[in-house]
Amino acid sequence: MSGSEWTCGLSSMHEWEFPYYEPSLPVSEKSNPLTRDIDRASSGCIVRMLQACDSQMFLEEAGATYQDPRDGLVVLSGCGTSGRLAFLITSAFNRALKELNQSPGYSYIIAGGDEYGWIFEQMLTQLNACEGKKRVLFIGISCGLSLDLWLQNPQVYTPVLVGFNPTHQARDEPIPGCSFTFRSVVQRMEELAESQKAFLINPAVGGNPAAHESV
Repeated sequence: MSGSEWTCGLSSMHEWEFPYYEPSLPVSEKSNPLTRDIDRASSGCIVRMLQACDSQMFLEEAGATYQDPRDGLVVLSGCGTSGRLAFLITSAFNRALKELNQSPGYSYIIAGGDEYGWIFEQMLTQLNACEGKKRVLFIGISCGLSLDLWLQNPQVYTPVLVGFNPTHQARDEPIPGCSFTFRSVVQRMEELAESQKAFLINPAVGGNPAAHESV
């Protein structure tokens, strides 16, 4: 298959969104129809496929309003790829604030290993950045909200969980040294969300170019 032979139809761009498409799999593990023939595609065709996958994330535009950060802080947390995303977002936003002669208002937590003790240490270190802030918006990307620490201090922290998969698919596996699971944290957030003391966001902005790639 040459690069000129491959075309991207609108139906292929949206096919993965329908309930009948690989219904037994979480959104983050579904294959992308755009790269269905990537194993027999030419190098030029592969580039076009991946470019089309990236464009799925920008089919809709969204705006955001920035508020005065002097008494508040926005913290983004994630593990692996999600943590790198948190780093890139906070770096870009703080750079934009610096250009406006404003103080940085964003911070991040990134965990790159499986050892819970290491993650816990990073979480406690992050608390130092929150000192002196009246309000903290904590955003856990994918598996980033593994601690219920933020839920114990609702007068300061407003937790936001962002994940592609539905909440009922949250894992109920025990966390070493803890009495709670990720699912129990999600369930508590769902209860708080009813009074807008916590928020859960399930965006779907395009399937991965290759299934099971978020390793």
